[in-house]
Amino acid sequence: MSEIYTPIYRSPLFLKGLAQGGAAVLAVYALIFSWLWLGAEQTIAGLEERLPAQNIEIEWTGHRPGDGGHTDSHPHSANSAHSEDADGQKTTPSGSTSLTPAPSPYLVEDSKYGPLPVSTHRGLSPFKAYRRPPPSISSGTPRVHLAIDNLGLSQKAFETALSSFPADVSLILTPYAAHGQNLVDSAREAGHEVWLSLPVEPPDFPFSDPGSRALLKDLSLEGNKDHLFWCLGRMTGYTGLISSRITDFFSHETRARDLLDNIFERGLAFVERGDGVTPYIERRALLRNAPVAAAQYSIPADAAGVEISNILETAATDALTTKNHVIVILPPIPAAYYAALKWIEEFPKKGIVLAPLSAAAAPDM
Repeated sequence: MSEIYTPIYRSPLFLKGLAQGGAAVLAVYALIFSWLWLGAEQTIAGLEERLPAQNIEIEWTGHRPGDGGHTDSHPHSANSAHSEDADGQKTTPSGSTSLTPAPSPYLVEDSKYGPLPVSTHRGLSPFKAYRRPPPSISSGTPRVHLAIDNLGLSQKAFETALSSFPADVSLILTPYAAHGQNLVDSAREAGHEVWLSLPVEPPDFPFSDPGSRALLKDLSLEGNKDHLFWCLGRMTGYTGLISSRITDFFSHETRARDLLDNIFERGLAFVERGDGVTPYIERRALLRNAPVAAAQYSIPADAAGVEISNILETAATDALTTKNHVIVILPPIPAAYYAALKWIEEFPKKGIVLAPLSAAAAPDM
């Protein structure tokens, strides 16, 4: 009798091998699954460390002068930068009362860009309404106007500035801040006047990027007005504008006239970075009786501690020598905060008065 043919895939030996192989594969999968499950947190953390961060938080690593060497790595929130007196009136760390909330209903107009600043026919302007009252200064007294630049991209940098610096230090917010109005409200509640940074084309453009809404030389007038209005409408309650970079953008009359007139007609001040105000800006401001000033000292964001201290000392010497005012723009970095806090502590001994930025733009207003 002939043998019955059995296919190999039905043979006991094959089925046994298949079962053993399947068990081995399942064991491998079980090990992989267990490794992923148990190590998921570490794996995700490792991946996150390799991803570029979108928001850069500035960690305060120094201590405030006079605090006994205590290092506060957890700055107070914006809302804790003031306390209440017995009568319920809010005061700032420097003892100055809060500024009135913004906006004034008479100083804004609705637009597709948001609330735009305007002046009233009676002469009330955003500059006059939102500025911080200057300290009493006699003629010939050296004074320094210190402003902290480019705030709004790091909540920690903003909160540290708010809780560390006296109210006579002005705050410059970037229009690219995600929640600009909240920052304005917190700053004014703590007694600080607010300025808005105006992005403009820098000399090394496009290697240095001023952002997607900057005023550009090759952009049409309508395009630049669109960018200007977008910036103006991002928040309200600011005293004026300050150019984001040293630039020659406003030296070209055809390009700058309508933009400057729009700024000044809305009752805003304008501060330009550099040794002096561009003559054309000065002429347009004079026609509108608008406040203008030049920020002589603008400390780079990548400056080291020694360089920052040297610039600050040079500015103080300049104020003492000329018996006039100097404007210093400070980057929002820990080394600059630390150096500036030590620097302004010495002002009373040197006879220097710290005053808001608006007092430099219009000392007689």
